[in-house]
Amino acid sequence: MLGAALFTTMKTEYEKVIDMLGVPMAWTHVKTSTTANVTAGMKIATDEDTALVQSYGIGARIITVKASDFTIPPEKFDRFAVQSEVYIAEAVAPVHLNGTLLGYRVYIRGK
Repeated sequence: MLGAALFTTMKTEYEKVIDMLGVPMAWTHVKTSTTANVTAGMKIATDEDTALVQSYGIGARIITVKASDFTIPPEKFDRFAVQSEVYIAEAVAPVHLNGTLLGYRVYIRGK
């Protein structure tokens, strides 16, 4: 377990990276029609990401978002829109540090 000071630093830096390198997205929770504007990191799976490509296909994406941007957690089938592109969540995994929820990784099936 990290000490309180190091935990706070790690959490702050995690959020800064997403804010600095991420892109603005519009999130829609399909079940409740709740929406929010979030900043998210996006990675496209490459040939080196063998497990991701086998699970979600070529061109799969991983969206990383901060938990603090959501009033309810994102779920499978939620929509993430970046300009004219719309991505549908295939799976969502929480990101924890010291047992505290920091964010979510959202997996998008390749096209």
